[in-house]
Amino acid sequence: MSLDEAIADYRRADATDKSRRDVLVRLAGDGDGDSGGDALATFAELVAECPPSSVEDALVAFAPLLRPRPNLAVEALFPRLLDALPHVSVAAIILDIANHFARAGRLRPHPASDRVARLAELFGSVTVGLEKLATVPPTDANAWEAQRRTAEEGFALLISLADALALVGDQSVCAKLRSALDLPHRRLRTEVAAALAKLGQADGVAVLAAMTAEPVVRARAMYYLEEMGLSDEIPSEFRTPAARAEGELAQWLAAPLQFGVAPQEIELLDHRTQFWPGYDEPVECFLLRYAYATPQGEIRGVGIVGPLVHATPCDIDDVSPENVYALFAGYHAEHEQIDEKLYAELPGPEQGMVDTLCRDTLCREIDAEFADVSPVKVGRFFGERHIVATARRNGQPGTVVLDANVTHWYRAGDTRRPLGVVEAYQMHKGRKLLATFNPPPAELTSE
Repeated sequence: MSLDEAIADYRRADATDKSRRDVLVRLAGDGDGDSGGDALATFAELVAECPPSSVEDALVAFAPLLRPRPNLAVEALFPRLLDALPHVSVAAIILDIANHFARAGRLRPHPASDRVARLAELFGSVTVGLEKLATVPPTDANAWEAQRRTAEEGFALLISLADALALVGDQSVCAKLRSALDLPHRRLRTEVAAALAKLGQADGVAVLAAMTAEPVVRARAMYYLEEMGLSDEIPSEFRTPAARAEGELAQWLAAPLQFGVAPQEIELLDHRTQFWPGYDEPVECFLLRYAYATPQGEIRGVGIVGPLVHATPCDIDDVSPENVYALFAGYHAEHEQIDEKLYAELPGPEQGMVDTLCRDTLCREIDAEFADVSPVKVGRFFGERHIVATARRNGQPGTVVLDANVTHWYRAGDTRRPLGVVEAYQMHKGRKLLATFNPPPAELTSE
């Protein structure tokens, strides 16, 4: 199908037809160089005429425009693309693209510079809508989901609008921006405060400094203050490496693909500098304990900040810091001589060999303390072969790793989020890696 035919089909298709999204992806992908201007102008025209019907489709359609492309004819998108701002499915991402290229100096002035009044009015109307939404309790699960989605889209649009208004630089919008400072959304308050600060407003600076007390937005608030040369406004207790690490983990946990909300509690568990696989120099590492209160009970866990930002999917409160570091090191490690295969996917003869090794090596211990041994996977670790199995030891569930004919036991724990076989084997690999890179302060024992 030719591009002209695809565009014609786009105009004829129903707004929910996924083929329309594919036409936009094609146009966005053809937007480089001298000939790219026509493709992007058509992209803008189609979006303004009939935009994608969902935020998800819009993100897919616009994604090629946000990839590093030095020859992208981005100026061909504007001002026509801005005519689609009344459509909530695309409004935020349109502004994000305009803001991105204005900040990078590719679009001067900001494409919305002559639409400041309309942007400010849109900001005000979305703010009022969210305030009203907060006063209407949902009547059922469907209403709750609809309100959640509306609020999520509204907050995203306000954040993008605040950024655009700050980049345009017109101080006449400050009153509209201030109207959102009372909304119960910490990320939005931080972004609005940053916009006000960039517009020279002292109250924006004060709110940004206050937001550094909130771990989930601490990193963003500090970044904005430091970017504007206002580091002295950051309270001294939040300038420490540990406070910064607390903020990084809280922000990671609040991401949509993690918990989606900030933890109610977060505290430093351990801090040390050590060699880490993949790094030439010692790395500063922080372990932090976090907790969420839910209707089903408290969820607790431990996260790391340093060589990576990550958190465990299991409760390991009673595991030593050394072994927690090992769990994250095993998770993080990538090497061509480290891999694993599921026992169920092994050829029959290899399964038989694993069964024999388990029987011959563990038979004495099975009688004494192990039961219900069930192989799960076989790992290859720098020429070594590890057999990983679930088992019970003295009636307690856990994971046993057969490494060089020596058994290593990792207890699952008595929690709703036990240490699983995946995490146990990550811990096993990590212990061996960290012991290689760091002289152990004392002999570590299996949990």
